[in-house]
Amino acid sequence: MADSNKTYVDMLVESLKKKVAILTQIEKCNDSLKQVTSSAESFEMADLDQVFNDKEVLIEELSRLDDGFQNLYNRVKEDLTTNKAEYSDAIHTMQDLIRQIVSHTTTIEADEQRIKVAMEKQFSRVKQAIKTTKANSKAVSNYYQNMAKMSSDPQFMDRKK
Repeated sequence: MADSNKTYVDMLVESLKKKVAILTQIEKCNDSLKQVTSSAESFEMADLDQVFNDKEVLIEELSRLDDGFQNLYNRVKEDLTTNKAEYSDAIHTMQDLIRQIVSHTTTIEADEQRIKVAMEKQFSRVKQAIKTTKANSKAVSNYYQNMAKMSSDPQFMDRKK
């Protein structure tokens, strides 16, 4: 049973390493989002959609890793707590990885708040541009309708025949 638990502990460490790698990729997605939302003139919805799709895939993978980690941990939890000396290296490695995960998570949360504010500004700007366009379009339409209603007879036309 100890050999299988050792394998499980190694799998826990690998799972945490994968989680750090995915969190790093999510940070890169956030950097891309910051770039997309920071440029007021070239705000492209296609770019935004692509980054969100990439990020969604990473988050799903992260969720699967979390579920797998929890299942593995439940299998070896008792052995880890009773035989701490035997697993001390793995425990220290996992602690370091968990610190890295917490650091990445904190950074991601802060970035997402900044991105949210930037996106709200961008959407507000786009909404205002749409409102202005609609108002201008309505004014032009009203002008042409009013001009069409005005029937002005020629002023200098000789009506005598």
